[in-house]
Amino acid sequence: TVTFEPIFAQTINSQIDYHVQLTPLCQEPVLLFVISKTETGFTVKGVGLDGSPSSCGFDYTITAKRLGVEELRLEEVSSER
Repeated sequence: TVTFEPIFAQTINSQIDYHVQLTPLCQEPVLLFVISKTETGFTVKGVGLDGSPSSCGFDYTITAKRLGVEELRLEEVSSER
């Protein structure tokens, strides 16, 4: 289970669905799954290709809406030349 650092948690709106990308950090083939997400963090499960539990570490990247500007989008531009 990964708990958001307090300073990070203050910058995102975790009530809106966020995305978690995982990168395994081990020498064996492993499947990593985000099995739950909450407003304070997320939980990952790892299994080997045979289904056995894995203790493989991982890096992660979180993509979330920034608090206070959730609806802000880039201005649409025309690509006509």
